[in-house]
Amino acid sequence: MSCKKLVVVLDSSISGVKMYKCKMSEIRARVACSILEIETCDQVNIYLNNKTLNTKISTTNTASTIIHFPAKGITDEQLENEANEDSHWIIKPIPEVYTTSIVEADRSMVTEGYMDID
Repeated sequence: MSCKKLVVVLDSSISGVKMYKCKMSEIRARVACSILEIETCDQVNIYLNNKTLNTKISTTNTASTIIHFPAKGITDEQLENEANEDSHWIIKPIPEVYTTSIVEADRSMVTEGYMDID
């Protein structure tokens, strides 16, 4: 089963949230959440506030996942009262492509997200 245009507003959480096979959806985390798991989803917007900046976000087989988080100096009250004010948000995509390389000197492996932004 899959969902489309789902909106999750997280007002309390014991552990985390998992979103599976969703399209054009959003998660608004208002309280601390240990992890958001996004799996096999397309076009998910994640909104964090100052209380939820430490949330871990795990993505698997996703496309067009965007994180919105408050700009420095913006309070959660400003986000609530002036939600449509674009200057309050920093908006970043989660990489869909990764590069992995071996560091010859110590034989460690390094994986980095790759964004092709013009």
